[in-house]
Amino acid sequence: MDRRKYFDKQLVEPADLNAAVTNTYNAIGNLMSDIGIFGIISGGVVSEQGVPSMSVDMTGAFIGYDQDGERIYRSTADVIDCSVDYLANATVPTVPGEGRWISIHGRFTYTLQDSKVIDGNTEYLTWKESYEWRVVSGTAAATPTHTKPAKPADAILICDIELITGQVSILNANISTARRDDFVLAAATGISVSAGAWTKLDSAVLNVQTALDSADTELLSRDGSGDLDADLTFAAGTDVGTATKPAADMRGTTFVSYKTGIAGAYAMSAAKTVTKKKIPFSLVRHATDWSWGNSGTYGTRLVKGYIFNGAGGNVVAHLPLVGLPNGATLTNCYITWYEDTTNTSSARLWKKDYQGVATAIGAAATKTTANAWDDDQAINPTSPEVIDLETYEYYMEIIGPTAASPMNVVAASMTYTLSDLGVAAS
Repeated sequence: MDRRKYFDKQLVEPADLNAAVTNTYNAIGNLMSDIGIFGIISGGVVSEQGVPSMSVDMTGAFIGYDQDGERIYRSTADVIDCSVDYLANATVPTVPGEGRWISIHGRFTYTLQDSKVIDGNTEYLTWKESYEWRVVSGTAAATPTHTKPAKPADAILICDIELITGQVSILNANISTARRDDFVLAAATGISVSAGAWTKLDSAVLNVQTALDSADTELLSRDGSGDLDADLTFAAGTDVGTATKPAADMRGTTFVSYKTGIAGAYAMSAAKTVTKKKIPFSLVRHATDWSWGNSGTYGTRLVKGYIFNGAGGNVVAHLPLVGLPNGATLTNCYITWYEDTTNTSSARLWKKDYQGVATAIGAAATKTTANAWDDDQAINPTSPEVIDLETYEYYMEIIGPTAASPMNVVAASMTYTLSDLGVAAS
């Protein structure tokens, strides 16, 4: 702050005293500006009038600070006439097809008070801080090429209003606050942070904005689409566990259509090649004796990575639905399967409690096409099923053909949604 000094025997004049006050005032303004105190602190909400007209209402008290740290204050609501700008020019365009943006600025000013006659001249002892609402016009042009007026360098932008030829009243739909100068305590680029033990976030520039940008990039990288709720697919050679990892890494977000299942290419027989990864041995159980290599006539077994029923006879196998988070909503299941001659194989979704009581959660679906592959045939629950792993285990029951007709199941997948499960990363 610039300081004004006085000396013994100096004749102190009004300019000397005023300079001391001015220096103090400027120092306060500089401090406000230096630390970024700028914008609308409260109030300044502009809306159409109860009976719309070319004026707008500003509700409540207004408090703001301009670029020089000067306080703009009004204690009550106000009405602002927008039919003319501050130069007394009409604001509504007159040429058909044209539009014009106008802006309302809040400006700092003084009102002179406490008048006193000194040596025959009227002087004012108090300059009281005050305000001015200034309506500024942009250039009229053919819609939608008309542009908004430049933002002020010495005032606060409260709102912009769009007008078209022949307009007689201003509605809320005409009022834009996209450029409004709301107060921000500090820009995110100006707040430093400590990197700590970061392993993913960018620590090259340690400020809040960089950290947030880096976090956003990390989230986008999980599915590459920019949407956290996009379908996730995973490359050949990955397993079901990989598909469930993203769900465990994110909290508080709704995930839609998470797909977990099988991918890759495996030859199923000399004549058939299907672009699906083999079903792991651990995911398939025989419902009769819970073992593989059944030497009976009707054996269901794991052959080269798929469920194989060699001779028919309604043999049953269970394919557990693994990777479902507790509380998720199961919406769809699919299988890819083949049956040689007949078309009597079926599949159905079940849940079983830990006392062994099984309950069907979907109707049985019969294989669609005989002597052909059905890729991703829907085997869905009757209605979306909320997964309760504390009570049930979930599986797809696959029933082989009634006749001696080999049947292969080579893949299964499921679709489910997660909604704010609060699941921490594992």
